[in-house]
Amino acid sequence: MTSKKKFVGISVAAATLVSPVAAMAAEPGDVALADQNMTPVSSSVQGGNVSSADGSADTSAQDDVSAASSVQAPQTLDEAQQRADSANAAFAEAQKQEADARAAAEAASKAQTQAQQQASDAAASQQAAQQALNDAEAKIKQATADFPQAQDSVKSTQAAQQAAQQQADAASSAQQAAATAQTKAAEQADNANAQLQQAQAAQKSAQQQADAANQQLEQATANAVDANDPAKTASAQQQLADGTNEKAQAESAAQSAQQSAKTAQTKADDAQSAATTAQQQAESAAQTVKTLESQAGTSQSASDNLKQTQQAQQEAAAKLAAAQQASAEAAKNAAQAKAAKTAADQAAAAAKADADAKKVAADESSKKLQQGALAYFTDKGQSYAAQVLTDTTENPYASATQIGNAKDATSFDNMITALNYIKEGNKLRQSDDQFPGRNALTVSDTLMAIGMTNANYASVKRGHTKLYNAGENLSYGYPDPFDGWYTEEKKSYIDNDGQETGHYLNIVDSGYQTTGFGHSGYAAHWEDDPRPFLPLLDAQEFCSSSDVLYKRGDFTKEYSLGRVMSVDDYLKDVQQYRAMLEQEPAAYQAALATYQSKQKDAVAAANALDSANAKAAAAASDVTSAQADKTAADKKVAQAQATAHAGESADSQLQQKLTQARADYAAKQTAATSAAAAAATAKADSEAAQQQYAKALQAVKAAQDKIDAANATLAAYQTAKQQLATAQQKADAANAVLRQANEKSTQAKQAADAAAEPLREANATLADANKRLADAQSALKQAQDAYQAAQQKLASLKGIVDSADATLANARKAVQDAQSSKKAADQRVQETQDALKAAQEQLKTAEEQSGNAAAQKAIADLWLNQFKAAQAAVDAAREAAQKQAEAAKQSNTPARHAAASASTAASSATGKAQPSNGELAHTGADMTASLLALVAFAGAGAVLSVAKKTGKHQDRW
Repeated sequence: MTSKKKFVGISVAAATLVSPVAAMAAEPGDVALADQNMTPVSSSVQGGNVSSADGSADTSAQDDVSAASSVQAPQTLDEAQQRADSANAAFAEAQKQEADARAAAEAASKAQTQAQQQASDAAASQQAAQQALNDAEAKIKQATADFPQAQDSVKSTQAAQQAAQQQADAASSAQQAAATAQTKAAEQADNANAQLQQAQAAQKSAQQQADAANQQLEQATANAVDANDPAKTASAQQQLADGTNEKAQAESAAQSAQQSAKTAQTKADDAQSAATTAQQQAESAAQTVKTLESQAGTSQSASDNLKQTQQAQQEAAAKLAAAQQASAEAAKNAAQAKAAKTAADQAAAAAKADADAKKVAADESSKKLQQGALAYFTDKGQSYAAQVLTDTTENPYASATQIGNAKDATSFDNMITALNYIKEGNKLRQSDDQFPGRNALTVSDTLMAIGMTNANYASVKRGHTKLYNAGENLSYGYPDPFDGWYTEEKKSYIDNDGQETGHYLNIVDSGYQTTGFGHSGYAAHWEDDPRPFLPLLDAQEFCSSSDVLYKRGDFTKEYSLGRVMSVDDYLKDVQQYRAMLEQEPAAYQAALATYQSKQKDAVAAANALDSANAKAAAAASDVTSAQADKTAADKKVAQAQATAHAGESADSQLQQKLTQARADYAAKQTAATSAAAAAATAKADSEAAQQQYAKALQAVKAAQDKIDAANATLAAYQTAKQQLATAQQKADAANAVLRQANEKSTQAKQAADAAAEPLREANATLADANKRLADAQSALKQAQDAYQAAQQKLASLKGIVDSADATLANARKAVQDAQSSKKAADQRVQETQDALKAAQEQLKTAEEQSGNAAAQKAIADLWLNQFKAAQAAVDAAREAAQKQAEAAKQSNTPARHAAASASTAASSATGKAQPSNGELAHTGADMTASLLALVAFAGAGAVLSVAKKTGKHQDRW
C-alpha cells in the first residue's frame, strides 16, 4: 500500500514539473497548478516517519533535498536517460530490500509472540509441578498417619465376616430343612389338588350330562303333557271307538248300498230291455194297423178322426214318456244334489275343525312372537336364561325388562339386531391390526339374556350392574355402538392420548371366549342426568369360559351358560324359530279361508239341492199331467174306434182284424209307454243307489281316517310316555352320578383344603427361612464388602507409603525440569525481543534507502523529461523556422526579413532548451521546492498536497 502511494506522489510531482513547458506558450499570469483539483492527503504513518497537512517533514528530508539539489545536472539527453535507468534499478533494489526487511520483521514479531506464549506455558507447568509436589507430600503424610488405623479395620472386619459366615451357614441349613418340608407339603397338596381337579372334572362332566339329561327330561315331559292327560287320552280312545263303530256301520251301509245298487242296476237293465221290446212290439202293431187300415174300406172321416185321435194319443204317449224321463232325470239330479250337500257339509265341518285347531296354535304362536326371547329360551329348554329375564329374585335388574314391548331388548327384532352386532364385533376383533390372531366369540343363551336385561336396565340407571363375573361394554345413544367402542377408542389407544380404551380392549381381549348382546330401543332417562339420549341402548357381555358362569363375590355356585354356538348358527336358529311361529297364523288364515270356502260350497250345495228337489217335484207333476192327457187320448181313440167300427163295411172279418190289430197296438203302445217309464224310474233308482254306495264308501273312508288319527295320537302318546320314562331313567342315573361326583368333589375339596394348611405353614416357614437366609447372606455380603474395602484401603495406603520416596523424587524432578524450561523460555523471549528490535532497525534503514532511491529516481526522471520536452520544443521551432524560410524565398524583401526573424527565433529556442542548475528552463517553477516535495514524499512515505513555495505565475493557490 505504501509503494502505491509513492508512485501516485511521484506522478503528481512529475506533472507539476512538466507543466512549465506548457506555460511557455501562455501569457504571464495565466498559469495554474496542474494538480489544483487533487484531494489533499492529511497524513500517513510508514516506518515511524510522519508528514502532516501543513507540508512539514523531518529534517532528514530537508537534507536529502539539499543533497539532491547539489547534484550536477546531466548535460545531454543520453546522460539523463542513463541516470534515469540507474535510478530505476536502484529504486527497484531498494524496494526489494525493504520488502525483505519487512518480512523479517514480521517473522521476528511472530517468533517473539510464540516465545512469550511458551514462557507463559512454562510458568504454568512450573506452578503445576510445584502443586503436584505439595500434594504428594501431603498425601504421603496422610497415608502414613492412616496406616495403623487401616490395619485395625482389616482385623475387625475379618472377625465380623467370620461371624456373619457362621450365621449364614446356620440360616442356610434352616432354609434347606424348610425347603424340604415345603417340597413334601407341596407334593401332598399337589396330589390333593390333582385329585380335586379330577373330581371337579368328573363333577363338571357329570353336571353337563345331568343338565343334558334334565333338558331332555324337560322336553320329554313337555312332549308327554298330552299323553299324561287322561281326558285327552280318553278323547283319543273315544275317537278310536267312535271311528270303529262308524266304520262298521258305514261298511254295513256300504254293503247294503252296494247290493241295492246292483239290484237297481239289474232292474234298470231289465226295465230298459222290456221297454225296448215293448216299443218294438208297439211299432210292429202300429205297422199292422196301418196295413189293415189300408185294406179296410172304412169311411174317410172316421178314419181321419181315428188317425187324429191316434196321433194325439201318440203325442200324449210321447209327452208322458218325456215327462217320465224328465222326472227320472230330476230325481237323479236331486239325489246327486243331496249327496253333494252331504259331502259339502262334511268338508265344511272338517275344515272348521282344522281351522279351530290351527287357531289355537296361531294364538299360542302370536303369544310367543310377542314374548320374543322369553318364548325362544323356554321352547329351547333354556330355563335359566328365561329365569334371568323374568325372575327379579335371581336377577334384580330384570325389573326394567318389559316382555312384549317392541322396544324391549327381548323382542325378536332387537334380538336379531343384537346378533348382527356380534357379527360386526367379531369381524372387527378378527381383523384388528393391533392384536392380530383373535378368534370369533361364540354366543351363549345365558349371556344373551344378561345382555338384554342390562341393556333395558341402562335406560333407568347409569353404569354396569356387576351382578355376574363377566366383562361388559355399554353404549348410550350411538347409532352403531362400535363407532365409540372400537373406532374412537382404537385411535386413542394408538395415539396414547390418555382417553378411555377399556371398551376397545374388551373387544380384542384374547381371554374372552363367549359373548351375549342386548339391544334396547328405550331412551335413557336418568335422574342424575336429564340430557336427551337417542333411544338406543346396547350392552355386550364377555366371558372367558364356554360352559359356566359365576356371580361376583360368589364362586361356589356355577350357572350354566346354556347352549353355546357360533353367531351364524345362533342367528339362523332364532330366525327359523321366528319363521316357524310366523307360519302358524298364516296356516290358521289359510285353514280359515278353506273353511269359509267349504262353508260357501255347503250353502251352494244346499241351494242346489233345494233347486233339484223343486225341479223333481215339477217333473213329477208334469208326469201326472201327461198321464192324464194320455188317458184322455186313449178314451178318444176308443171312441173314434167305435165310430169307425159303426161305419165299417160288411167285411167284418177284416174289420175285426183291424179292430184286433188296433187294440193290440193300443195295448202294446201302452205297455211300451209303461215300460219306458219303468225303465226311466229303474235307471234313476240305479243311479241313486250308486250315489248312496259312493257316499257309503266316503263314510267308510272318513271313519278309517278318524281311526288312523286316533291310533296315531295314541301311538304318539305311548311314544312320548316311553321317551319320558327313558328320559327319566337317564336323568335319574345322571343325577345319581352327579350326586356321587359332587360328594367326591366335596371330599377332594376337603382333602385339598386339609393339605393346603400344612403347605401354607410350610410356605410360611420357608418364606421366613428364606428371609433369614437372605438377611444373613446380605449381612455376610456387607461384612465381606467391608473386609475387602478395608483390605483395599490398607493395600492402597501401603502402596502410597512404599512408593513415597520414588513419588517425591519424581515430583521434585518435575519441579526442577519445569524451572529449567521456564528459564529457557525466558531466555528465548529476550532473544526474540532483541531479534525483533534489530529487524525493525533494518526495516527503518531499508525504508530510508528506498526513499532516497525514490528521490534519485524522481530527479532523474524529471531531468530526462525536461530534456525530452526541450528537444521537442527545439524541433518544433526549427520546423516552424524552416517553414517561414521557405515561404520567404517565394516573396520579396519583407519575406526575406521574415525568414531572418524565423531563423533567429529558432536559434533562440535552441539556446533556451539547455537546462541550468537550480531551475528548469524558464518554466517559472522553483526546482528546490519541487525536490523538497519529492524527497519529503519518498522519505516519509506520504503524499504532500501543499508546497512551501509557489511559482512566479501562480496566483490561485
